[in-house]
Order: sequence, then structure tokens, then C-alpha cells
Amino acid sequence: FLVPAGHVMQQFAAWITQGKMRGNFYGQPRNVLYIPNEDSVEKGLLPRLMAAGADLDRIFKPDIMHIDIEQPIILPEDCDRLIDTCNTHEAVAVIIDPLSSNMSDKDRNRPEVRQSYERLRRAAERANIAIIGNGHIRKGGGADLLEAFMGSSEIGNVLRAALGVVVDPDSDERQYILSQCKNNYGPDDLKSYVYRIARKEMWTEYGTIKSSHLEWQESTDRQVNDIMSETLKGETNTGECTLWLKDYLTMNGSATRKDAMSDA
Repeated sequence: FLVPAGHVMQQFAAWITQGKMRGNFYGQPRNVLYIPNEDSVEKGLLPRLMAAGADLDRIFKPDIMHIDIEQPIILPEDCDRLIDTCNTHEAVAVIIDPLSSNMSDKDRNRPEVRQSYERLRRAAERANIAIIGNGHIRKGGGADLLEAFMGSSEIGNVLRAALGVVVDPDSDERQYILSQCKNNYGPDDLKSYVYRIARKEMWTEYGTIKSSHLEWQESTDRQVNDIMSETLKGETNTGECTLWLKDYLTMNGSATRKDAMSDA
């Protein structure tokens, strides 16, 4: 993802702990393992989980013991330990942000990367849990989300479902489009959703906590892959476009993104 998609992961965690996630456990609050690799737990993750409405008593941050020393989980080597931890906490989902931080095979050749992710997928299927990983795309992106995954395009072949998030290029306000890019277990013609990130203040016994949360907007027919493809086509002739835009802004002084794109 090229955007702050971690908010989406935290919203998923909140829905699962509230019993609001559509699926097998709808109406049944469940536990989640959450593995944050980039955000501070105290300053970033916990306030956003609170803002999303998560039941914090149902969210656990696991570490794995390696020779009596607590260390980050390494996958797929720690698959069995991860499943045991899920069983201990009765968790139905593991959220890893980003997933690549815990994978031992990242930049190697395609067969090794595929084997690592397949081993992880098989472990999740045996344990009947969902492993939800945040992923990034390569610098320069591409016209298709699954082909643009950082590390290897084989990642997109192994995962069973993929959601993509991009900045809405036609919005004057900062908002994002979330759409399904792959689904091997269900319909693949679902609408996309639009959201924006809003500030939120929460009052606790320890004082006021400031954070952010998702505000869902209307659904849309626009798809992430279509936007990525359009963006890639627009970048094929950037030199001429840059000259035009400089002349345009010189004559007009300023313009909104929407007006500039329309005039272009």
C-alpha cells in the first residue's frame, strides 16, 4: 500500500473484537493477535485501536521464545509457535503490519518466496485462522496490485484474498479508495469503499488522548487496479505534462487538483 492503510487493519481488529466483522463470527466477539512492526504500541497502535472501538482485552501482542529469549516472530519458521499462541489466546486472526518484517524470505528468488508464503498459508488453513498482512508495493508501482508487491509477485499468487488502498486522485480532500483486488473464496465484483482519516479525541481516567480513525464515505464503482493503471499511463509522458503544468500554474497562479486535471 502507498497510503496509511494501517488504519484499515486496526478497524478490522476492532470489528473482530466487537463481533461486527461479517463472516463466520459475526455477532460473536473474538480475540486477535496483533503484530505491529513500524508503529509504537503505546503512542500509535493503542490510541488508534481505541478510536476504532476495539475491545483491548481481546487483542494480544505475541512474541516467540527462542532459547528462553523473547524475539520477534520469524515466518515461516515460527508457524507452529504462532499457531500455538493463537490457541493459547483463542484468537481467530493474526494481523501483521507489515507482513514482510516477519518473513525470513523477502528478496530471494521466486521459488523460495512462494514456498515460504505457501507454508504460512497452509498453517493458517490447518488452524482455521485468518492471517491478515499489510503489504507494500515496489517503488514505481505498476498497473496491477498483485504484480506490484514488494519482494516478489509470487506473493500475490499465494494469498487467497487481497484488498488494495489508493489515494483518490479526483478528490480535493484527502480521501482513499479501498477495493477488492482478489478473492478465491467469494464474489469478486464487490463495490469499493471510500474513507478519510479524521481526528478523534478520547477522554480517559489518565486524561485526553488524541488519535485518528476512519470515517467511511459512500461506496463507489471505481477499482484500485483501474486507478493504478490510469496513473501509470499518465506517467509515461511526464516531461511534456510537467512543462504544461508549469505554464498552466504560471498563467493561473493557483488551481485545485480537480480543475487542473479537468483543464489538462
